[in-house]
Amino acid sequence: MKKYNELKYYGSVAKLALQRYSRDIAWWGIVFLLFIIAAFRPVGIDRDSLAYQNAIQHYIETDFKDFDFTLFEPTFYVIILFSKWLFPDPVRGVFVLYAGIALLIKACAVQRILGRSFFALFVYVCLFYFLHEMTQIRAGIAIGIFILSIDDIEKRKPLHYYIKSLIAISFHYSADLMVPLYFMNKRTIIFYFLPVVSVLFTLLVPNEEFIGFLTKCFSILPVMYSAKLIGYLLYHSPNNISLVSLFFTSKIFIFYLLYYYFIILVEKRKIIESIYEYGVIFHNIFSIALCIYFIFIRQRVMALRPAEFLFSVLILLIPWIATKFHNERYRLIYILIMSSVCFIILTVDQILIKKLINIEYILQIIDIL
Repeated sequence: MKKYNELKYYGSVAKLALQRYSRDIAWWGIVFLLFIIAAFRPVGIDRDSLAYQNAIQHYIETDFKDFDFTLFEPTFYVIILFSKWLFPDPVRGVFVLYAGIALLIKACAVQRILGRSFFALFVYVCLFYFLHEMTQIRAGIAIGIFILSIDDIEKRKPLHYYIKSLIAISFHYSADLMVPLYFMNKRTIIFYFLPVVSVLFTLLVPNEEFIGFLTKCFSILPVMYSAKLIGYLLYHSPNNISLVSLFFTSKIFIFYLLYYYFIILVEKRKIIESIYEYGVIFHNIFSIALCIYFIFIRQRVMALRPAEFLFSVLILLIPWIATKFHNERYRLIYILIMSSVCFIILTVDQILIKKLINIEYILQIIDIL
């Protein structure tokens, strides 16, 4: 009887613990599933993994004698070394380390600002997961550090912010975009008209003169920056308006219009709480990304690379707005609209146009688990 009561007691404790932590378990379970899918994907299933495999094998075979910081950042070589020591297959080890670090950082960033938000995970999977964790794996970690550092801008912690910035730059040079962002005013929306101004700039300034001016400016930068930036700048043709850039532009316009619609709701209908905690920073980063994109829209690669880095703020911005509704009905409508938009982007952009996702592989992983 005593043993039965003990078992009953421990069973009750386990049940209460499961009820209390079921949301945490489910949330981190999804993060772990995303890690498994990215870390153990077959080489060649995405656009960049074969190139990474060749580079990793080359540096290991040559004992890093011809490493080049203009091609890869310092941490890439460090991760190869760790992978060589820790894993029997160094190529697989590099993918495991990159996926693990990126997902852990992004999960911590979401948790710090939004709590364990399933909506944030959904937005991340639809808009960024397959691009960051299966293609742009170096930038994926840098972007994770960037969204983690937004909390330091809000709380005015310059030392923490710039330490994170340096670490992010060591993973991908595009993270140098973080350096000036700390000086944004976190209490005033100062970039309402930047996207409009950038469109007018693009229409009025001759393309050849603009390219010539930027080429001279970029040439004075350190070689690891100048080589990439000039390459991005010159990688274009007069008719370089592809299906990818058209759809990217259209989806950015959709988010732009939806965001301003909800800003209007704040001002007119008072259905959302104060937007000043994090909201102004999110808005200003989003506007700067739009500005960069439209200024360089005639040079597609130059437009996409820095803009994609800053557009990652949508991982936080879209679900953050959902937390500000007093009215549950409006909150539900917002979540349904944004979920539909994100899912359409996932289907059209990442599956049909960019072909980033191998559906059969995803289904195989889910069946195994």
